[in-house]
Amino acid sequence: MSLITPHGGKLVNRILEGEAAKSVAATAGSYKSVTLSPREQFDLEMIAIGAFSPVTGFMGRADFTNVCKEMRLANGTVWPIPVTFCPPDDVAATIREGPAFRYHDRPREVPA
Repeated sequence: MSLITPHGGKLVNRILEGEAAKSVAATAGSYKSVTLSPREQFDLEMIAIGAFSPVTGFMGRADFTNVCKEMRLANGTVWPIPVTFCPPDDVAATIREGPAFRYHDRPREVPA
């Protein structure tokens, strides 16, 4: 039995297992810690398990702009809702593109 082709042609799986999970867990303590809102926690879980395929993470500027204007990702794939990380202004001022983050929920449990 074959499966239908995932939306966008690619099924995303961002769940780390085995050695990859151990490696990230060993270094995660050195990453900047960022608190997620309940909506962002939900979005992160949906990204991780592939429910938002082909989206692979919170949207960058190009995808966000195109989704808001055209209801499509920057690559043209139909996508009607922005998937964003919206930290408070004081946190946003310290974030730069590139470095890894350690996301956590309110009780500081690390969901991903």
